[in-house]
Amino acid sequence: MHVGDLWFRGIELCYGPDGGVFIIDWSDVGECHENDGVHRNSGRIYKITHGEMKKKPTADLSKMTNLELVEFVSSANEWQFRQARRILQERAALGLKMQDAEEKLNSTFAKVKQSNHKLRSLWMLYAISALDAKKILALLDSEDEQVRSWGVRFLMEDEGISGEALSALEKIASGEKSALVRLYLASVLQKVPVGSRGNLALALAARSEDKNDHNQPLMLWYGIEPTVSLDPSFGVKLAKASAMGKHRTFVARVLAEEIDSNPKAMNELLLLAGSLDLNMQKEIALGLQDGLRGRRKAKAPEAWNTFATRLAASMDADAMKLGREIAIVFGDGRALGEVMKIAGDSKESAGARVAAISTLVENKAKGIEQILPKLVNDRSVSEAAIRGLASFNLPETPKLIMSQFGRLDPAARKAAIDTLCSRPAYATELLNAVGEGKVPRDVITAYHARQIAAFNDVALSAKLSATWGEVRIPTEKKKEQITKLRTQLESANKEKVDLVQGRLLFQKVCANCHGLFGQGGNLGPDLTGSQRSNLEYLLENILEPNATVAADYRMSAVTLKDGRLLTGLVFKRANKAVEVIGPTEKKTVLAEDIESIKPLNVSPMPENLLETLKPEDIRNLFGYLMSPVQVLLPK
Repeated sequence: MHVGDLWFRGIELCYGPDGGVFIIDWSDVGECHENDGVHRNSGRIYKITHGEMKKKPTADLSKMTNLELVEFVSSANEWQFRQARRILQERAALGLKMQDAEEKLNSTFAKVKQSNHKLRSLWMLYAISALDAKKILALLDSEDEQVRSWGVRFLMEDEGISGEALSALEKIASGEKSALVRLYLASVLQKVPVGSRGNLALALAARSEDKNDHNQPLMLWYGIEPTVSLDPSFGVKLAKASAMGKHRTFVARVLAEEIDSNPKAMNELLLLAGSLDLNMQKEIALGLQDGLRGRRKAKAPEAWNTFATRLAASMDADAMKLGREIAIVFGDGRALGEVMKIAGDSKESAGARVAAISTLVENKAKGIEQILPKLVNDRSVSEAAIRGLASFNLPETPKLIMSQFGRLDPAARKAAIDTLCSRPAYATELLNAVGEGKVPRDVITAYHARQIAAFNDVALSAKLSATWGEVRIPTEKKKEQITKLRTQLESANKEKVDLVQGRLLFQKVCANCHGLFGQGGNLGPDLTGSQRSNLEYLLENILEPNATVAADYRMSAVTLKDGRLLTGLVFKRANKAVEVIGPTEKKTVLAEDIESIKPLNVSPMPENLLETLKPEDIRNLFGYLMSPVQVLLPK
């Protein structure tokens, strides 16, 4: 149904006695309902009908007999069926005799062919408590997948599950032909005691036809993961039996996160990997790498050397890369030397060198701080080298970056500003360069300005205000800005709006955090389905991003013991580490390296995002944001 009212929010559908459908409408200018009380009394009720409705006398169902109510199983009127079911349930709850209804419903279920009529019979039987465990188990043998699915569901309606029921589900899991029923079986896992999930999980995970299913691999993992954590040896069994590569990766990650307390489990997994094909070995290596992420040192399991040798001998670039990167964490000096060599070798591919630099920086490999400065003027890896320099407190870094700034490509320039905003001393040099005209003011984004302000250094904040502008805008000034921009944009000549330039600006200013038309980042909400056509909505959200900030989108400032500052969204990891996700990169940091984490209670989106944009840039950006369709870029 298409509605011409932009405030329309359809909340609920309800069948009516005459077959019409009622829609409850909550009318709200904010799709997130963030302002409680807005237009509280403006909801409406719509009714949708098909063709000309003829008034029919409505019978009083409450006066009908049980058998008459059962007849509504085949009714074309959904409302009548639901009311009949409710009345039967109420009578059963009062202790009235329901034997006639039960017999009729059992007979109807056996005779009817349509799935919906069979299901209606079952729902009525369940409503009057006439489906015992034996009858429900019999549903699992039905030829109708809908009936089998509901059989699985009925078994889980109570708090616990009997041993007989669980055995029946385990029995059908390995041979069940319906993907729908297998999905229901996967959803059962989370209601089965953790220690009893193994057989059902293994049977479902072995189904190769589900390995590329959109839901099944993850649905299974959500049910299996607690079992793997409780019994790591089961994780090894799962890695061997599962047809789903994600499971091997996830198992390896969980075991790697617990490698200090239980090295035996990871050793068993690596021993198993020797009997698996290369793709499966890579899946395990990927999980092992992820589980160790953020760590600079761990004791290698006994089976690691054999597994690493297999990866190296595979001559598969991805497998060899994984092996080298994991080996560094396990203290393999040879692997460290190989990665060092790749990082500095101009004959290697840019991708391999960038990956090598990232690995060396993440592990703070000895000697990397001497190599990075030499790579700043190497165009193929300059961005990675400059980002890497942020991890080391080197006094010469600011001058080195400034000396090369004019020669850097756009990506490396962005990395340069990120690095120069990571430490107070670096930020001071950056602001001095801006003040002296050596570096353009507009390379410092509002996000960078806020990070500099987060150092809480009085002198540095004063320099920022004098050089760049105010980070926090007073409320009255915001209102003035909104009024001014509204007037400018409403009076703008739409023919002069350059949507292509608007899209390019979006990619530069917004796309690191926001998605639009399927492209962009996910640090902030996707904008595609928002009220982009509403100018007032855009103005308020862009100029006052901190007016309402959901808990999941609140920034924090993470100060490291080496003096570096990271700002972004903070998420805890299992291996005593945290992830800090910012607009340009994601960092995994060990808890032992963190000095403090301070909630900023602000949105990742800075208040003065438009500060450095020209009027025509703002016009083009808003034009693109309000476009109903994607704008094609010239080839």
